[in-house]
Amino acid sequence: MTKRKNKYATPIITGILIMVFFIAFQQLSPIRGDAGRLFQGTLSIILRVVVTFWISSLAKQQGRKSLPFVLIGIIIPAITLIIIGIIGDKKEKTVANKT
Repeated sequence: MTKRKNKYATPIITGILIMVFFIAFQQLSPIRGDAGRLFQGTLSIILRVVVTFWISSLAKQQGRKSLPFVLIGIIIPAITLIIIGIIGDKKEKTVANKT
């Protein structure tokens, strides 16, 4: 049995780190009240935009339609990164199934 190297490990790790960061920031944030919510909301929007562009690029590299991943990525960017890292290339799977 050969071990297959996952070339999309970076999105998986990044998705997990984003989730851990936001949970930790929510619990340990020194900024409280309206200022804290404003800062967290701004950070969340910026992160969602950056991650959404990355998700779109990864989906195209994998030979998949990017629109469904982008729509899901806007809502839950960290989980979408993990999913797109796990599913891998569509092209590789179709070639492997034919042999």
